[in-house]
Amino acid sequence: MDEDRALMASNASKVVQFPRKDGVSDALQRIALEHGPALRRFVGARLSAHPDHEDVVQETFLRVARQEDVEEKLSRSLDSVRSYLFSIATNVIRDSYRKAVTRQKYDDLTRDRARARGLESSAEEVVSAQEQLGNVKAAIMRLSPECRDAFVLNRFGGLSYREVADTMNVSVSMVEKHIMRALAEIRRRVDRDQ
Repeated sequence: MDEDRALMASNASKVVQFPRKDGVSDALQRIALEHGPALRRFVGARLSAHPDHEDVVQETFLRVARQEDVEEKLSRSLDSVRSYLFSIATNVIRDSYRKAVTRQKYDDLTRDRARARGLESSAEEVVSAQEQLGNVKAAIMRLSPECRDAFVLNRFGGLSYREVADTMNVSVSMVEKHIMRALAEIRRRVDRDQ
């Protein structure tokens, strides 16, 4: 139990900040603090080789937050809440595997088509593209938390500006500003790093 508390303290910055909505946010925060360490161990055991398993944990909590009857589901016993979280995490893991398989098939198809046309990338082009991707990732990580959250939810999470605004508990206009600021900052940092 002390190990869980220590892990909770070290992961406090990793807890999803839920939008305020009729006290549901408090229940979600409590659930995230109580079950976050166990969920991280659960996901980590299934994705030990996957470097971004924290993304699965965050996506699990975001999916819980988006549920219509979240308050009722979170009012159940501790074991049933934990089972509910693990079930959602399992679905997130499955979805990420499906996306990875689809992405790999797309990449293979694209590469095959490029080979057929004689457009296969050289090793130098691949290395250059990987460096650029690394620069973009680093630029995203240097954004302010609000800009980064809005950008990631929109561009990688597939949420509309309205959905991002609801998730972050801000106006659509503020989301637009965060994303414009994020794009400008990413572009500036990538240009500077090249």
